[in-house]
Amino acid sequence: MRYTLLDLESKISDFFEKHVPLSTQRSTFNDLILLLFKVIDEEIIEIDDKKIAPNIFTITIDEQLKADFSIIKDWMKDLQNLIEEVITENNLIRQGPLTIQIIWKNNQKKPISIIAERTSLISGKTIQLNEKDHNAESMRAESNAILLFTDGEKYILHEGLTTIGREMENDLTIDNLLLSRLHARITIEDNQTIITDLNSINGTFVNGNKIDKHILFTGDVITLGDVSMIYITEDDESGNNSLTTRKMDLE
Repeated sequence: MRYTLLDLESKISDFFEKHVPLSTQRSTFNDLILLLFKVIDEEIIEIDDKKIAPNIFTITIDEQLKADFSIIKDWMKDLQNLIEEVITENNLIRQGPLTIQIIWKNNQKKPISIIAERTSLISGKTIQLNEKDHNAESMRAESNAILLFTDGEKYILHEGLTTIGREMENDLTIDNLLLSRLHARITIEDNQTIITDLNSINGTFVNGNKIDKHILFTGDVITLGDVSMIYITEDDESGNNSLTTRKMDLE
């Protein structure tokens, strides 16, 4: 590890005392918590003498462990608070909302795996975003909803319909071969944001669950092909705000 998190052992012990009272469950949860902080530790980077922690976590758990993790949804918020405490007390910085999503999969090579990413302040070039020129049509009002990509790019959604796909005719073009030419549509109407899959080849996922149509809430993680983005509103864009994905299919 390139950096050692302080006071971690006592914090994890206190967390278990509060949330995992049964010793039979502690072994499984202990593996998850230790792996989570091992990943955080390994993914800390230094820029201009500032230590930056990851803020986007995808936790994949084998379906066979669902019974062992039956109480996970009850302490997701507290797990988020624990991560926040560790980040703050170790003088770490996160560059975007703290987002956690749980994905259940069959026949995992590892029973638990965690991917940690960070929102970059500098836009990368791995995803090429192109926005249709709305000046050519009747100008639509921008909403306060944003799609925040893991490489730092962001796209402000407009009121009404927004189409997403590889073709340049889409409102939002994502130049990635795993997306369909016309992949998905986001509709903002009557203070409600809905994403709809448009019969894409690789599907549209929200918080790891494949959807046909889904109402979006702040903190939801949308995945198209292998491109992930967080749905947030302008009020939540500040790095000082924390988000946990609201909808997780844990039943």
